[in-house]
Amino acid sequence: MIVVTVELWPGGDEARKRHLGTARIVNDATGTATVGHYDATFSKRGSPTSVWRRSRVTNFPRKRLGAWDLLCAALVAALGGLEPGGLRLSARRGQPPREPF
Repeated sequence: MIVVTVELWPGGDEARKRHLGTARIVNDATGTATVGHYDATFSKRGSPTSVWRRSRVTNFPRKRLGAWDLLCAALVAALGGLEPGGLRLSARRGQPPREPF
C-alpha cells in the first residue's frame, strides 16, 4: 500500500500541523509482473480515515513508471480526465479518463 498524507504546517511549525488529505493506493494483486491494477481512496481535510473519493487504475506499467505517476493516475481517475496540455479536473468527474500511459 502507498499512503500519501498532505499536511499544512503554518509557518513551518510542525506542532501546528493540519491534515489536508490522505491518499491510499492498494495493489489488488490481479496484475502481472509488469502491469498492476490499483484501487485508491482519498480523504479530505481533517478526516484522514473518511473516504471522500475512490478511483481505480488498471494496466499501470509498474516497471516503467513510478509512485508519483501512479498517484497522478489515481488522482486523475478520481477527479477528472486528461486533456491535451494537462489535466482537466472539473467537467468529467466520475467518468474514466483516457489512460496516460
